[in-house]
Amino acid sequence: MKVKNIVKISISLLMLATAVNADASAALHIEGNYNAKNISLTQPLVVDGSAKINGGTFNGGEINGSLSLTDVNVLGVIKVNGSLEAINSTFLKETRINGSLKGNNSVFKSDLLISSSKTILNNCNTKNIYIKKSSSSIFSMNKENTVYLNGNSQVNGNIKFADTGIVYVEKGVKIAGKVINGKVVSK
Repeated sequence: MKVKNIVKISISLLMLATAVNADASAALHIEGNYNAKNISLTQPLVVDGSAKINGGTFNGGEINGSLSLTDVNVLGVIKVNGSLEAINSTFLKETRINGSLKGNNSVFKSDLLISSSKTILNNCNTKNIYIKKSSSSIFSMNKENTVYLNGNSQVNGNIKFADTGIVYVEKGVKIAGKVINGKVVSK
């Protein structure tokens, strides 16, 4: 029987100027809340709890709780089962969010897949945005899916709603593709 090469930590963790050079195929698995500054992780990050990261780079992974990023580069596919707040951050691969997204001055170089009734992007640059109806809350069942594009946000692809939705845009916003199953409303 082969044991998976996973590092588990069962307490809240504060890492300052962390450089982890472990096996790049092994995930860093944290059970509990995770707060870090200036990280450099070559392996995926799995957190069963909320995570707040200020500065650094990590190779994607899965966060089962809310995720707050400031000045972070995410190199691999990331899945967030909770809300995502991204400030001055860059996502190189696909970003999957089962919860709300609030992005400020961030770049999503691959597709955004979001299951939420509300997405807010301020001065962000994205590729395609796919919005799936949120089923996580009884309160969101009757809400229309909404995307707010503010400032100089750019969508370099389509915005597609699985159901129906509204995209609210400010004056400086650019959408290169189509809005599918939704309408655009100028603010």
